[in-house]
Parts: sequence; structure tokens; C-alpha cells
Amino acid sequence: MEPGFVRIIHPELGRDSISEVPETSLPTWYMSGWRLLADGEQPPDPPLTVPPPVTVAEVAPPAPEAAPKKEK
Repeated sequence: MEPGFVRIIHPELGRDSISEVPETSLPTWYMSGWRLLADGEQPPDPPLTVPPPVTVAEVAPPAPEAAPKKEK
């Protein structure tokens, strides 16, 4: 790493988001959600499993039940 450069990571993007940037540009990176990568820190591996797909029926709210009609 060159003098005046630091390693940063975007926590939400995981292992592929490590970059080396000039130390003077850190405020700009911080505003975008990046942070310094600590010495010896290894970013987490991305999850290996993908959740199963969700159907429209699973997401839709339950239909309201029809109230029985009262006889007069």
C-alpha cells in the first residue's frame, strides 16, 4: 500500500468491496457508507445459500372473512 493510502470496506457489499483510497478522501467515502478496514480484519464471506423464492400468495395479505348475514 502506498503512503497516504488506506484500505476501506463497505460493510453491506462484503468481501468484494475493499478498496485503497487516499486518506484525504475519507470524509467523502464515509458519507457513502464506507469505513476503514481494521488491521488484520477479514470481511465476512457472503451467504452461501439463497433463500427460496416467495410466491404472490405467500406475500398477499389474508382475505377478510365474510361475516354471516343476520336475518331480520
